[in-house]
Amino acid sequence: MKLARRTEWVAVATALAAALWLLAVTADRSTLASSAEPENSSDLSLAFFSPAETPGESLDPAALHTIFVETPYGPPSLASVSDNGGGVANLVWTNTGVKEPMQFLGFSWDIYSRGWASRGLNNSMWYPYPAGARSGLLDVGFSGGYHFWISNDYFANGWYPCNNPATTIIYSGASHTPADVWFEQLGNRRIILHWRPDWYGTWLYEIIAYKVGTGWVVINGPGGHQYWHFLDYGGAAYNHAEGSFWDGWARFTMPSKGDYWFFLGAVSWLNVPSEWAVGYLHISS
Repeated sequence: MKLARRTEWVAVATALAAALWLLAVTADRSTLASSAEPENSSDLSLAFFSPAETPGESLDPAALHTIFVETPYGPPSLASVSDNGGGVANLVWTNTGVKEPMQFLGFSWDIYSRGWASRGLNNSMWYPYPAGARSGLLDVGFSGGYHFWISNDYFANGWYPCNNPATTIIYSGASHTPADVWFEQLGNRRIILHWRPDWYGTWLYEIIAYKVGTGWVVINGPGGHQYWHFLDYGGAAYNHAEGSFWDGWARFTMPSKGDYWFFLGAVSWLNVPSEWAVGYLHISS
C-alpha cells in the first residue's frame, strides 16, 4: 500500500501554493530566524588556473587567469527523517553547491488530517532553523504518515524547497482523533458507525455507547454483546462480518429506542490514546 497517491499530491501542491503566498506577504520574515547576511567573499568560489612552471623561469602575468564563480541560490537536499519520540521528527539535510540561506524552513503534510502540520512558529506550518544548521526537530504532534520537506529561505532572493521530500511514518505521539464520524440507520434499532480510518498511526479503535437517561449500555456489535467494542490492526479482537478496522465501520444493534452518544477513540502504535470523537444518534425505529 503506497502512502502517496496522485490525488493526495494534488491536494498537497494546492495547499503549498496557498501557504507560500502567505509566506511571501508576511511583513517581517526576519523574525523567523536570526542570522547575518553572508559576506560577499563567502558567496564566491575562487579558482586559479596557471601554466606549468619550470624552476627559475619568471611567471607571465598574462598566463594567470583568476575566475570568480558565484555560488548559486538553490535548494538543500533532505538526507533523512527519523522519529525523535513524542510525535517529533528529526530532519537531517545537506546544502552542498548552493549559497547558505538566511534560514532553513522545514514543513510537513499530515496524510490523515489532509493538511499541513501546524505546530511551528506561531502555530504555523513553518519550522525555522538558523543558517549553518544541518539538522532540526519538527513537531508533528501525532503518530501517522507524513511528507517532509526542508527548504532554503533567502528572503528577498527567493525560497527553494528541496527536490527530494521524504515520506515516512512517525510511530510516537498520540493517535489522531477519529475524523468524519457519522451514522447509517438500518431500521429495527440497527445502525452502522462510520469513521475515516488512520492506517498509519493507529493500531486499535475502541467504542462505547451512552444512552441518555440510562447511562452506559451493553450493545451487540463487532465485539459481541458487551459495553466495549475493539477493532484492532490484526483483526483478532472483532467479528469481521460486523466491522472493519481498515474501512472504518462497525455495525451495532441498540437495546431500545432513544438518544445515544457514541464515543470512539484511537490508540497509537506506542499505546498513546487519542481524544474521543463523539457522535449523537437518535433511534426512533
